[in-house]
Amino acid sequence: MSDDLSFEQLSTQLHAGDPQAVAEIWNRFGPHLLREARRIVRVLGLKSYAEPEDVCQAALQALVSRPPRRGFRSESELLAFLREIIRTKPTSAICAASSVPT
Repeated sequence: MSDDLSFEQLSTQLHAGDPQAVAEIWNRFGPHLLREARRIVRVLGLKSYAEPEDVCQAALQALVSRPPRRGFRSESELLAFLREIIRTKPTSAICAASSVPT
């Protein structure tokens, strides 16, 4: 895939489960996502628990496993969705990892 791929095509391929769509999303938005993940990990003091790259990978996995039903109308909407996952993923992952089974 390339930058010539329209967002509509990318969104369609993403919802069809095309793994190349996820790679294209990373190519387009990776630097933005990493910047957000680094900030969140630093601000929340989670460096010893979560690496920014792992947080980004988890966000992309969440996108593939639970995409919104209505899809995305724009690249900015997709980026906002991924940023929201990044904001919540580190804390939820740490809570899950630290929970004691009953």
